[in-house]
Amino acid sequence: MNGKILFILVILFFLLVFQSCWLLPDEELTLSRIPYEGNEFRIDGCYYFIHDDNEFCTYLFFYKNGVTFFAPDSKDINNIDEFTVLEEVKKEKTFWGIFIVQKDTLLIQGWTDGGGGPKPIKITYFKILNDTTLQKGNYLYHFKQFSPKPDSTNVFMK
Repeated sequence: MNGKILFILVILFFLLVFQSCWLLPDEELTLSRIPYEGNEFRIDGCYYFIHDDNEFCTYLFFYKNGVTFFAPDSKDINNIDEFTVLEEVKKEKTFWGIFIVQKDTLLIQGWTDGGGGPKPIKITYFKILNDTTLQKGNYLYHFKQFSPKPDSTNVFMK
């Protein structure tokens, strides 16, 4: 009898622990969203990085309101209608963030996957090499004229 009670208590304990992870709120961004009025890098299009497989790209969009959005998709996208997963990723918090520029450094603060629990914040740093090239570690992101950009309106930014 004691073994069954212990087993039930252990199961209840784990259910309580896992449920509490789902109930905890995501971390709040600590950077303030401020409009971008600089000229250190262009925001009238997007920056892209082609991954090693030469088929997959990451596209970064920056907006005057200080919001950034990134969209993974296939390479050679030249039109908003060519994105295959745009509507899905726009609904996911981890694809949005806030950016600020400090001299030749671009800081992006956003969320990362919390593994089923609350989403922690992360800061990503880019070096601004010129107004059309960003560097993150060994990776270069190049500017591409792109209009219209995906709408920056989302439910995650305050």
